[in-house]
Amino acid sequence: MKILIIGGTRFIGKHLVSEALARGHEVTLFNRGNQQHTFDEVEHLIGDRSHQLDVLKNRKWDAVIDTCGYVPRDVHYSTQVLADQTDYYTFISSISVYKDWIPEGIDENYAVQILSKEKAEGITRGISGFVPEYYGALKYMCEKEAENTLGNKLLTIRPGLIVGKYDYTERLPYWVNRVRQGKLPLN
Repeated sequence: MKILIIGGTRFIGKHLVSEALARGHEVTLFNRGNQQHTFDEVEHLIGDRSHQLDVLKNRKWDAVIDTCGYVPRDVHYSTQVLADQTDYYTFISSISVYKDWIPEGIDENYAVQILSKEKAEGITRGISGFVPEYYGALKYMCEKEAENTLGNKLLTIRPGLIVGKYDYTERLPYWVNRVRQGKLPLN
């Protein structure tokens, strides 16, 4: 398969690229070029999904995997460009879209976090404007943008906490250290 991975140079993206290459797929990365990647055998397209999408036009991929959609308008722009260029689009969202700590046995119809479109318009990526408390609501809005554009081509995944090799957030070590120090998570 020919696979486009949006992002792909950090954490989960590295795992996706490695697995795709191990299975003999042809991989293209599209990102802002802010991170080094170690995959010589992949095509690397540089651009910003909010306004530098020309490099994606007039191309065809069997599948697209979006690892880093955080701002609804950016997902809108990129899915508009890619809608006719792929048959399958996987959007990696988050369990954080749900309204509260999730009880057992829920399904995708459980209540989600809501943010007004006006509030979301003022939020950008990066340190300058991204507001962590809106993460779940923004991811849900990104899901809806992708769904509106892609319809039945879209698979949305809502994973919980993802940890492991290449995780740059130090979320897991934080909790491991708290337990080692005898501090319960709620202390």
